[in-house]
Amino acid sequence: MARGGCGILSCKKQYTGWFNVYGVIQPLFIDIDEHWAEVTTNRMNGLGIIEGYPGEGLVRTARLDRNITRAEFISLLFRLLNINPDNLILETYDYDEAHAILEEYFENFAEIPKWVVEVLAASTKAGLVDASEGVFLANEPITRLEAAVMVSKAFKILEQYQPIDLTQFKDAKDIPDWAQASLAEDVIEGYPDSTFRPDNFITRAEALTVLRRLFIIGMGL
Repeated sequence: MARGGCGILSCKKQYTGWFNVYGVIQPLFIDIDEHWAEVTTNRMNGLGIIEGYPGEGLVRTARLDRNITRAEFISLLFRLLNINPDNLILETYDYDEAHAILEEYFENFAEIPKWVVEVLAASTKAGLVDASEGVFLANEPITRLEAAVMVSKAFKILEQYQPIDLTQFKDAKDIPDWAQASLAEDVIEGYPDSTFRPDNFITRAEALTVLRRLFIIGMGL
């Protein structure tokens, strides 16, 4: 696997990534220096997974400690799974096809932001998104449990699923039965006090860390 350095404006410090991204100019994040997820963020930036928030051109903020929304998380997951254009993991749909799919699955399809329609349709058809309740609250923050289940399902699609040992978590009893049967090993780590805290919202930094594990362990890249 080739290792690449910084692209134009891709990072302040030297970027050490998994492979080169050619022909892509990545943003420069001005708010990640000395953050615990700085290295992971630079690597995911170099892969074109995270875009950050609008700023002056490519000079942007990542806002790593902000909670990530369901729409934002599923978008990052989709980009990662389909990172290789020659080997797409998820099907892709044009806007009209995607809109029709969401209309079939979600009662509130008209409220789903246009920018996530195609990604959400593909992810729902692949089984990554639970549509059993018929509602997708795109702009609401996603919990640690919801994110972990989505990524665990991605591990299954990649045929890299291994069930997690929940006895490592002091609060395993707080994880619903339906989720216990879905969670995969190597997706999410507990807190220093050995708790999972399934209902805590996951930050953008934590989300990137989870997706990095999927990239390395699940996709073998």
